[in-house]
Amino acid sequence: MKRLKKYIEPNFRSSAVITIDTQCDTLEGQPFEIPGTSAALPNIKMILDAYRQNRMLIVHIVRIYKKDGSNVDLCRKEAVENGAEILLEGSSGFELATGMFHNNVNLDSGLLLSGGIQEISNNEVAIYKPRWGAFYNTPLESYLNKLSVDTLVFVGCNFPNYQNINL
Repeated sequence: MKRLKKYIEPNFRSSAVITIDTQCDTLEGQPFEIPGTSAALPNIKMILDAYRQNRMLIVHIVRIYKKDGSNVDLCRKEAVENGAEILLEGSSGFELATGMFHNNVNLDSGLLLSGGIQEISNNEVAIYKPRWGAFYNTPLESYLNKLSVDTLVFVGCNFPNYQNINL
């Protein structure tokens, strides 16, 4: 077991924290509320602040639905076609939860939807994921490899694929 430990033990000096789906529309009382997300924000911010203080990498993974609905997940497509405005590009709901930051952060939906990486601040970026996986068809893996990141810390909420949308 001791030999295996050197391969699987986290190395926080070369780690990145990845936030998943912590966007305004997923917060308590919002159109796509994911229970527990709002309550988790203080703990998420505490971890993010530790990474910021130590100048370590933070990557925010976000979902953004185009206004024409062309990239909406099939399980939500009908709801969006019927007027549900969830994670809609250009809306306040697709923005990152303000409780994670000291200042206001605005996402660039055009850059993100085109596959770009948006720099939020030093060592902090946002990346759009076109489907449920943060590594599927995104620049995340190559970005982490370029920066020699070998340990990932995930925080945020699970984008529940079973949740009903209340209109």
